[in-house]
Amino acid sequence: MSASTYYGQPFPLSTPIAVAVDETSPFQRLGFNVLLVFVFLAFSRIFDVKLGSLHITGIAYRVVSAMVLLSRGFLVALNTNIGIYRLLRPVGAVQRVEDRQ
Repeated sequence: MSASTYYGQPFPLSTPIAVAVDETSPFQRLGFNVLLVFVFLAFSRIFDVKLGSLHITGIAYRVVSAMVLLSRGFLVALNTNIGIYRLLRPVGAVQRVEDRQ
């Protein structure tokens, strides 16, 4: 048995099926940028070590939470089944903790 190169047919040139549509508002884009800054602040320990008394990470967390609520970004996740289950999971956890007490 010998190996040989396969010369397949090239893909035909075709037009794109769907065109990308930008459905985000300027407020949502600003919120995404604030979220990126928050993720950097949360995972970099620079501000916890040097500027711990300023509580920069906590302030950024509150800003991100407010922007999620104001931009209604969580509604996008609730349109899918997995988003609904992700929302209900903490509710079930709280019920299990209450049942143990």
